[in-house]
Amino acid sequence: MEHLFFKCHFAKSIWMLPPCPSLLSVHSNASFKEHFFSWMNGVAQDISVESAATKCWFIWKERCNRVFRDNASSSITTSLSIQRHSQFWTPRGELLNPNFLFPRVVNTLHSQPQWAAPGLNELKVNVDAAWKLDANSNTGVAIVVRNHAHTMEGAREGPKSTSSAEETEAIATIEGANWAKEAKISTFSIEGDCK
Repeated sequence: MEHLFFKCHFAKSIWMLPPCPSLLSVHSNASFKEHFFSWMNGVAQDISVESAATKCWFIWKERCNRVFRDNASSSITTSLSIQRHSQFWTPRGELLNPNFLFPRVVNTLHSQPQWAAPGLNELKVNVDAAWKLDANSNTGVAIVVRNHAHTMEGAREGPKSTSSAEETEAIATIEGANWAKEAKISTFSIEGDCK
């Protein structure tokens, strides 16, 4: 059970992505039961019991989709779904994380079933975007950097003001390239799932 919820690459990236990024679950050898009690007793101060339970639920749903429906979503897409779910069910003014995306964000992208690792000594910058049809709302972009061993090197997300899904995708790509440049990454590729 620990592998399913904490140790597989997909689960690790979900714990490290918003909302409420948490390294405790990823770098700990604790059992699921020990994690559960730390969430329930407030020991894990970087994540609430509600956020931890929501992440576990979405990891479980994704695993079921992969096994029983042969349908896979990226960790970024799942993270955006978790943010939308949390935003919808969290009362106004009580948000646990100020970086939540707005409710009912429409994800215009379709996830690709297979992620191809970059070459040895290279990094891959994966970008994803969500765009809301309401003209008065922000959109969101998410960026994940991974190496040839599928290990996440970093992640970033945030709201942007755009006028179309295509513009949001373009901004996500530019943000990914700028982040790689800031981090002085010389050998990298950028990948998105825009069709």
